[in-house]
Amino acid sequence: MRRAEALKSFIDPDDSSFYNPPNMEEAVIAYCRKTGQKPPKDRKTFLRVVYESLALKYRMVNEQICSVSNTRSTAIHIVGGGCKNELLNRFTADAVGIPVIAGPDEATAIGNIMVQAAGLRIIQSLEESFPLIRENFTIKSYEP
Repeated sequence: MRRAEALKSFIDPDDSSFYNPPNMEEAVIAYCRKTGQKPPKDRKTFLRVVYESLALKYRMVNEQICSVSNTRSTAIHIVGGGCKNELLNRFTADAVGIPVIAGPDEATAIGNIMVQAAGLRIIQSLEESFPLIRENFTIKSYEP
């Protein structure tokens, strides 16, 4: 997919046409045509358009959050199943210009376990869970 041409077209992942289409590829093609762009011509280019568009959307949202909160992000932490997508993580790090920390992939279950451990006083606070998670679950870092 890295060999697919970069920055061929862009979609807005938040456009309502992507909420639950019967066929996502057809929705992307229709969006490109509607916005006067060339639709992706093959599977590699299609995936690249989607990943680049997501990464650029992350950048836009990060910039909005930083502006509203008058802060600056030092990393983006992606958890859950989406953190397994290495190419999207790399595109995101490049687009936003800060490291992407990916993992753990079972964040919901791990978070639930840690909340239960804090509730049972196995650990004294949720902050105490952070080193436990880093030591026991796969977490990758992607530099821009």
